[in-house]
Amino acid sequence: MKILIKPFDTLFFRDGKPFSLGEETIANTLSLPYPSTIYGAILSAYIAQNNLPLTQETLNKLRKNLKILNIALYDEITKNLLYPAPYDLVSKKEESYSNLYPLYLNDSTLSNVNLPKIPMFEDGNVENFKGFIYQQDFENYLLSNSDVIDKVSINEIITSEYKIGIGINQTTNSVEESKLYRIQLIRLRNQEDIKIKIFVDFEGLDLNDEGYLKLGGENKIVYYKRLNENIDEEIKTINIDGNLSIFKLYLLTPVVFKNGYLAEWMNSKEFQKFKPDWCDEEIELKLLSISTGKYLSIGGFDLKEKRLKPMNRAVPEGTVYYFETTKTDFNKIKKCFHFRSISDYKELRKQGFGITLTGNYINMRK
Repeated sequence: MKILIKPFDTLFFRDGKPFSLGEETIANTLSLPYPSTIYGAILSAYIAQNNLPLTQETLNKLRKNLKILNIALYDEITKNLLYPAPYDLVSKKEESYSNLYPLYLNDSTLSNVNLPKIPMFEDGNVENFKGFIYQQDFENYLLSNSDVIDKVSINEIITSEYKIGIGINQTTNSVEESKLYRIQLIRLRNQEDIKIKIFVDFEGLDLNDEGYLKLGGENKIVYYKRLNENIDEEIKTINIDGNLSIFKLYLLTPVVFKNGYLAEWMNSKEFQKFKPDWCDEEIELKLLSISTGKYLSIGGFDLKEKRLKPMNRAVPEGTVYYFETTKTDFNKIKKCFHFRSISDYKELRKQGFGITLTGNYINMRK
């Protein structure tokens, strides 16, 4: 089932920083919800729509069925999906509106990184782009490792607002001293030239064709509607002509691995045969390099226990892994990795963590 989510108001998604009223005064929000937040919202809506009891047995049964397949932003004006900018694309600082240029892999001879290659750019005066890429340019990037022109910064699609609050004594219903705080909120742009919604594709449960979800902190109400168009079909069916010896895995959503930024099956020293439990193909590959950013702290809220979940470190969305492979047929690589969740934890894969897209690597160095 594919849906578009439209917020009525501001939203709040807690980041990984601790917030204890009286000790901290600012509660910050994430720019976008983690997959687990959307997963929980769909689960809650299904329980409410079907008048099911909120028991552990019910939750276990529903979690066994529900799986998130895709999450992206959607611009209703251009009718384009937006994808987080990959970390292997950089902009030139001296240009007011720079294209995004791909990094190339160089031998890791002067680096303390324990990987065979390191992503580089010939002009050192560059920086990562914080924003999103429109679907057509993103398809070209995956197919040919090309430059990107059609992009939008995060500040162009999301604005921040703030709300002031103060702690209240629940017994006396009076204001408590030293408990003034400020909450950061986000609002998705909804103007004449850009209207941003959240696109979600999931399976295993069906909601009503339209309705409401409670999303994020403060249980803000958002409206959703079933989408009958396959707006993500082109990028799901991309095909690279010919063989390739190096391919890229792009993280559409954050991922939690058991070994920091490496999955259990990633090995940078030698080729190894890998047959994931989500695919019946066996692939021989070797990790060459990574383009990534600062780790994320991911927790969440337990719907049944009504308490915070343990915090995990996650590799951020937009991260790119480079692999060398002996399985040069792109279709076989695509079958195992394109729009597949690659977290080491099966439960997190179902929630939509670690959804990857497969791309071609071409050395664009001039």
